[in-house]
Amino acid sequence: MTSAPGPAVLLRLRWLQLRRAFPQYGIVLLALAVVFALGLMHRAVL
Repeated sequence: MTSAPGPAVLLRLRWLQLRRAFPQYGIVLLALAVVFALGLMHRAVL
């Protein structure tokens, strides 16, 4: 194991787990993921 998986891979795996566990909250989880991604991009720009 030369390098750890990137955050995008970890987020995708976590998203699949959450979507499988809570299919009825898929839209809410998607909205939270979008807000989280925007927050990361905003912090990266600043």
